[in-house]
Amino acid sequence: MKLNCEDFMEKYLSLDKNEFLSFDMIFHLLFCEECRTIVRSFSKAEKIVYHTEKKNCYQTCKSSINNFEILQSIYKDKMKIHKIHIFNWIFIGVILLICMIFCSIFMNRYIPQMQNVWFVFVAAVICTYCVIFVGMNMDFFIKLTDTHNISIQ
Repeated sequence: MKLNCEDFMEKYLSLDKNEFLSFDMIFHLLFCEECRTIVRSFSKAEKIVYHTEKKNCYQTCKSSINNFEILQSIYKDKMKIHKIHIFNWIFIGVILLICMIFCSIFMNRYIPQMQNVWFVFVAAVICTYCVIFVGMNMDFFIKLTDTHNISIQ
């Protein structure tokens, strides 16, 4: 089932905090630059609102849930929203793969007794690369929002 951007955003916005995205949503998000940009913007806006709200709660005891000024300050000075490209990750992954293939050929030809150690190292590098990708792009896999409690003093 292929999602279009409007369906994706409707599903994404209906998710609860820290809820996992479905496979089709992850697939759409990894291949749609526009939706990646919007999701990353939502994450950044939520963090800015959280920190602004936290600061305002310490300054005044009023509840500022409906305070429109906070929302206006999210992207002040017409901050340019940059598109989120995944090409850097793909490029680095391809370079990493090419280097591993050439090193495997070299190891097989000149140092075959070290080949098992090399394969374990390659597996560790690939796992580390995947963990770093998921960690740096966690909002593409889980609807991330801060769940900190803001206390009014």
